[in-house]
Amino acid sequence: MTVPSHSHHTSSVVTWNATVSNGSCNIYRWLYSDGERTHSVFGTDKLTLEFSFPAYVRVTVSAMNDISYIEANMTTIVQYPITAVTLTVSHTPVNMSTTIMLTVEPEQGYMVSLRYGDGKILTASSKALSPKTGCVSSPLRCSVFSFHHMYPAIAHYNICAVVSNSVNTVTKTARIIVGEPITGVQVTLMTPCLIKLGDFINATVSVQSGKDVQFHWLVSSLYRNYTSSGSLISIATEVPGSYSISVNISSPLYSHIGPFVKQLANRVSVFAPITDIKATFPFGINHTALELRANGTYATDLLNFTAHASVDDAEFAFDFGDGSALLLVKGTAHQFGTSASGQHQFTHECMCFIRITAFNVFYNATVALGPYFVDLIPEGLTLTKNASVIHKNEAILFTASVIKGSNVNYHWEMGDQTTYINAVLSFSDEMLEIWLTALQSGDISIMSAFIFEWNYILS
Repeated sequence: MTVPSHSHHTSSVVTWNATVSNGSCNIYRWLYSDGERTHSVFGTDKLTLEFSFPAYVRVTVSAMNDISYIEANMTTIVQYPITAVTLTVSHTPVNMSTTIMLTVEPEQGYMVSLRYGDGKILTASSKALSPKTGCVSSPLRCSVFSFHHMYPAIAHYNICAVVSNSVNTVTKTARIIVGEPITGVQVTLMTPCLIKLGDFINATVSVQSGKDVQFHWLVSSLYRNYTSSGSLISIATEVPGSYSISVNISSPLYSHIGPFVKQLANRVSVFAPITDIKATFPFGINHTALELRANGTYATDLLNFTAHASVDDAEFAFDFGDGSALLLVKGTAHQFGTSASGQHQFTHECMCFIRITAFNVFYNATVALGPYFVDLIPEGLTLTKNASVIHKNEAILFTASVIKGSNVNYHWEMGDQTTYINAVLSFSDEMLEIWLTALQSGDISIMSAFIFEWNYILS
């Protein structure tokens, strides 16, 4: 018995014919499996089935009569025909891996043979090549194959892909250009790393090998970006700051991998003139007091003087006017400029004129704060007189003093609604009460009042 072999595509009818060389009155039993279930059919020497999807069908037919039995079997593959094949290649540099894309519709099993054009051939089943699923908008999808290959010499290569299944075979060809790679990239900064606002940033780029090479520059800082094309860049700076410089390098041979980037290791710092600097006293007041410390010395608290400059990069020098060394502080940049805080502790009395200078490599500006009073708190206030009893129309002299204190003002209240400031008194009057107050400059400290009574003789 012979059974002819058939392979058909979807929505087709397949007929199997069974023949025997001898015998009569035969009964035929057909067994076939569609991969999910096995079916049994008794009938004539023909079996006709209609398929609407790919299948791998195993068919067994038995012929029997009253005196004998014989069987035969075969396998039939039901597949879609190959409807579309696309071969995509990209120009590539020599000795660099390139990717060849092969798309086949619809998605199913195939045999693929790929000739790279340099004498190498790859032949494998689609199952072994593990393609990805593509063409998601198509109901039958497609198979996407990726092949990686490296060409050893500069040339034009003809690539040929042959895709086949049990139904049909499709051949596609393409040409790939393998050219000279880009090598020996050299990027050079032609200007100093520190420049003034308005100066130019200049840089060049060159390559040792490569054709149709393109250069695209990016010069960027926090607040401004500049772009340019060509092997030379020359840009006048308009905004201060720290700039990085990079160049994207590309050519048609690198279109499939995109440009590569070279960046200069050194940044360029652009400095603007310092035109506005401001400073403030601690707590907004222009005086402070010396206090006795545990070690027996006098000192102020640690005071914080703040300064602000309207530039992005500056250092600050604090001269506190008391003979101490300059305090240098690196400024902290923020949205509105650069600020710094200088901390200082005064150890002796002074009327200090504080100077704060903001500076960078090229410019500086100074602001003065003062006077700033550093004083001892008044202690030990006493009041004396030159007589205990006086006659009418005679004068008496009162004298005030403190044991400690600097920059002291004296406030006299005579008891008759008369007030004197910083006076040494000599006068005659009726019986009075005298209030004396010692004050520091700026009303930092006020001592307790002292009361003195006196009488005069009417004669």
